[in-house]
Amino acid sequence: MAFFSSRREAKAPAGESTGLPSKDVQELWFATRRREWRSLCIMPASPGESVLDIAKALAEVGQITRRISIRIVNAEGMDLAAIADLVTTMADDAPAPMQSSTAWTSSPARLSALGPITHTAPAIIAIESVISNPLILPVALAADAVLLAVTLERSDLASARHSIELIGRDRLIGTVLIRPK
Repeated sequence: MAFFSSRREAKAPAGESTGLPSKDVQELWFATRRREWRSLCIMPASPGESVLDIAKALAEVGQITRRISIRIVNAEGMDLAAIADLVTTMADDAPAPMQSSTAWTSSPARLSALGPITHTAPAIIAIESVISNPLILPVALAADAVLLAVTLERSDLASARHSIELIGRDRLIGTVLIRPK
C-alpha cells in the first residue's frame, strides 16, 4: 500500500520542464513492478472518483525508468462499443488504435497516449469504479494486474470490498491511498 501525491519533487527554473514526480509516485511505480504486467488497470474503490492522474504519473515514472513508451488509456466514461474494442485489443495483445500525436487527449471515448506507441509498449488503463459502471469490469479482468485506488475520507470499506470481490483478489496487485485535494 502506498500514498499518492501528484506534487513534483523539485521545481525547475522558468522555461524548463518540471522536476520528477513525487517520491510517493516513484515508490508506487516500483511497487507495481514487483509483479510482471504488460497491462495495469487502475480502478477507484468508490464511485465518482477518477484515477487518471495516477495513471499519467505512473506512466511518466515508467517512461523515465524503463526508457520505453507506456500507453495510457483513459477508459473512464467509455461507451460499450469502445469498451468492447479495448478488451479485444487487450486480448489480442496488439497495440490499441492510438493517435499519432504525443499530446494527451482527455476525450473518454477515444484511446489516448503519451509518447510514440510500439507493439511492446505496456499500458496503464484508468477505469471508473466497477460498482458505478459494471460494464467496465471486462477491462479490469482483461488486464494483467489491477491497482485499487482508495481516496481517504471519501472511499468506504464496503465499496472497496465489493470492488475486490468483483475483480478477484488474484488480479489485485495492491492498494494506493489517495490524499484528497
